Order: sequence, then C-alpha cells, then structure tokens
Amino acid sequence: MEVIVNDLTEQGIKLDNIGFIGEENLCVSGDHTFIIDPLDGTTNYISKIKYFGVSIAYAYLGKITSSVVLNPTNNELFWAQKEKGSYINCGKTEKKLKVDKTKLTNCLMNTYFSADDQLSTQMFNTTQKLASFIRGIRSLGSGVMESVDFCQNKLGILLYNSSWIWDLAATQLIIEEAGGTMVNWQGEKIKFDFTKADKRYPNLVTHPNLVSEIIKIIDITADH
Repeated sequence: MEVIVNDLTEQGIKLDNIGFIGEENLCVSGDHTFIIDPLDGTTNYISKIKYFGVSIAYAYLGKITSSVVLNPTNNELFWAQKEKGSYINCGKTEKKLKVDKTKLTNCLMNTYFSADDQLSTQMFNTTQKLASFIRGIRSLGSGVMESVDFCQNKLGILLYNSSWIWDLAATQLIIEEAGGTMVNWQGEKIKFDFTKADKRYPNLVTHPNLVSEIIKIIDITADH
C-alpha cells in the first residue's frame, strides 16, 4: 500500500483522498479507493496447494474502473479497464478474455462451503437444486482464481452465499469486461457499499443468457 500511496501523492493527490478496503477491518474512505486481497486462497497456500491469487481493484468516486488479479504460481496477470476489455498476460503474450455462450448442462459449477453451519447448509441445499442440471460441482478454494478460470471458460457457474467486497471487487470488472455477469441471488447487479467492509454479498457469476434459468432453479425465496 505504501507504494500506491507514494505514487498517487507524487501525482498531486492528497493523502486524505486515498482510501483502502481489505481484510482485518481495513476501511479507509477516499475518492480514490483500492480494494485489496493480498492472498485469496489462504488455506490452499498453507496446505501447499498451488491455487491462490492476489487481487486489487481501483475505484474512483465509488465506481470500479480498473483491476488486476495475479496468479503467482503460473506468473499470469489478469487485468481489466472499464469499457476496454479483460486480458491475460503470461510472459510476453497477451490475450483478450471472452466468456462463451453455453448450455446449462455443459456448465461446471464452483462453490464454497463456509465453516458457519447455517451458511453451509444453505449453500448445500442450493447447490443440490442445481446438481441435476449441470455437469458437476467443485470447490477449489480461491474465489479470485475461480473467477479468472470462469473468464477462460474452464468454469461455467460460480455460486457463493457469503462473499466480502475484497473477494469480488477486482473480479467483477474482469468478469463483466469479458462478457460475463455477476449478480445477486435475485438476479440483480451487485452494488458494493464502500462504507461497510463487513457487508456480505451472495453472488452468482455466469453468462448473462443463463441467469434467469439459474435463478428460477435455485428459487431462493422457497427457503424462507
């Protein structure tokens, strides 16, 4: 963060206009806000499973305009700019990301089961509703890596019931610029609250053409 602050202040941006959001209750407001997850997939990392990543999103006046995700294991950098597309850089090679249309039956879905019993039960029940309609279900352990895998058409659906802003901010832009969508469980676009870092966001990531079909199947209102 010190590097970011120094770079912006050198450009004449005042320190009190620079904000940061991240884990451990980090929530500093500012016109220029960085949402950072320094290690997404901590359990994988500790367990020596090479599936984890780093994500940074930049927002100006509450709107995310650019973001990056680093896969340090494979030296892959994923990035996006608003209305300029999403890309993957690996060494000297750059490729534009594009989410392909597909049928629900062709989709491999990824999800996450929380240690919280209530959240875990809800997630299990919801994924069970989808199980017979899709190719299969996985839980790989790193939301940012799963998101960029989605943008490479390795996964067709991401479904979570308790994500934080730092889990989603960087990947939301990368997903949308690649032609995918991130919505809540009612099918509405997710709007982040930059004043409440502890707010949780149930979310669905998929191709826009599949949203209504998936929402109808999971029918979250039936659980209440």
